[in-house]
Amino acid sequence: MAGLTLGGGLGWLLGSYGAACDHLSRTELVTADGSRLQVDHDSHPDLDWALSGGGGNFGVVTALELQLTPVREVLAGPIGFRVQNEGGLANLLRSYREMMADAPDQLAVELNAFDRNGPLVVALVCWCGLPAEGARVLASLRLLGAPLFNRVRPVDFARFADQPATSRPSYLYRKGASLDALTDALEAQIHSAPPGWSFGLGHVMHGQVVRAAQEATPLVRQPGRMAYFLGAGWTDAAEGGATMSWLDAAMADLATWSSPATYVNYLSDDRPAAIEAAYGPNLGRLRTVKRHYDPDNVFRRNRNIRP
Repeated sequence: MAGLTLGGGLGWLLGSYGAACDHLSRTELVTADGSRLQVDHDSHPDLDWALSGGGGNFGVVTALELQLTPVREVLAGPIGFRVQNEGGLANLLRSYREMMADAPDQLAVELNAFDRNGPLVVALVCWCGLPAEGARVLASLRLLGAPLFNRVRPVDFARFADQPATSRPSYLYRKGASLDALTDALEAQIHSAPPGWSFGLGHVMHGQVVRAAQEATPLVRQPGRMAYFLGAGWTDAAEGGATMSWLDAAMADLATWSSPATYVNYLSDDRPAAIEAAYGPNLGRLRTVKRHYDPDNVFRRNRNIRP
């Protein structure tokens, strides 16, 4: 919860309630000089702002206080699609893009695709509004094609994302970034992918999370921006080099279409330029706070904001 919130905190309820950092009301922090601070908007407003998305750059957070919103039952679960024909994956991704372009606040849909003797796509759905309205809205998922299975049901919010244990490869390599718009470039990378590939799309920014003022927190908010990852798994250690090389090359190619302001909790690039771009117009203010509380950059084993 701490890492999620300090990095901004995008999740299933972002459309209805914004990001986790929008609900942060107080933080307990131990700074580089050993001071123990109680941080809120009144006592340390700049530090309070920086902790709402600026990561672990300013000290050791030992306690968080967050404002809670009651969310009990949701309409949620996975829907699976088997992609049969060539071009089918691209068509499904286009349908997803069109569906999420005008998605209601209460809807979140994440796509995960796997190599299972051909592409298997699983849409994990969460509707946190009125059930009857949700049933009508979720009918739009037919745009994605005929489902292989549909396990969407009324379920307790705390439990819906629980998944039964599945077999995992011995080795798994993943990298993530953000997209401002979904393009066919992602699907094109799969044609050259080795066995065991996977990718995911989600955290599409819409609704309440983009209604908040851009300067309210360090989290950069762009309507329609989404997080994505590419992954690859393998069992024989000898396959690792070639598999990881493919994924590195694929991510380098996708950088042309990726947003420079990657959601920090998905950022897989440690280069200073990538980290600075992730914070965009908020970088200058974050550096000022960093210089004040950690001028020697003691806290640097992170997505580091240099003082």
